[in-house]
Amino acid sequence: MKKHITQFFIPLTLISSSLFFYAIHYIIFKDMHHIFLYLIGDIAFIPLEVLLVTVIIHKILNDREKQRALEKMNMILGVFFSEAGKKMLKTFIDADAVIKVKLTDLKIHPDMTDKNIKNIQYTLKKVNWHTEIEHIKIVELAEFLLLKRDFFMKLLENPVLLEHNIFTDLMQSLFHLEDEFTQRMDARNMSAADIQHIQIDINRTYNYLLEIWIMYMRYLRNTHPYLFAFATKTNPLAQI
Repeated sequence: MKKHITQFFIPLTLISSSLFFYAIHYIIFKDMHHIFLYLIGDIAFIPLEVLLVTVIIHKILNDREKQRALEKMNMILGVFFSEAGKKMLKTFIDADAVIKVKLTDLKIHPDMTDKNIKNIQYTLKKVNWHTEIEHIKIVELAEFLLLKRDFFMKLLENPVLLEHNIFTDLMQSLFHLEDEFTQRMDARNMSAADIQHIQIDINRTYNYLLEIWIMYMRYLRNTHPYLFAFATKTNPLAQI
């Protein structure tokens, strides 16, 4: 109720102030023609002012804010891949016989164009990649996820990354995978049904990692060429 009263009171106060000063102007100068002349001129300028302030200037400021948020997000993504992402991605790629055949076509090198990376991005996204779980050291993966749990939790505290839908999906997938290992207690003695379920979770995480990695590489290519050149040397999508 108090909020609605405030919303009504502020416009009323502003309108009353305008009428008050117009009244003073008329009392002093007795010139209604002059008042209407400038009043109409001011009203005529309002649409242009709205266009200038709320559309053009707002768009410029909004674009700058989005750019800053994008830079912060990709900086944190760089930390994520250095700390955990590239190791997991390499593990999953090693267990994917199909993608290993295609790695030559998916290889990223320092001289490639944005169009080249965009084509790789399209190729990676259109395929639902699968690992062969027998080629994954499940115990080591479970221990690695448990070791990085606090690191993943700290990432979730960053509001910038929470606005990145794909990364949020990846974090949920990682926590779910870690929980699956925790509930089973002993990754060495899982049943066939457990292993099949774990493989589904791994493949979900794997596809998110691929998608985010190529997005990150494309960002580096277009904004930080020197970081991109370095990243290509440690690229998990390299010929094995």
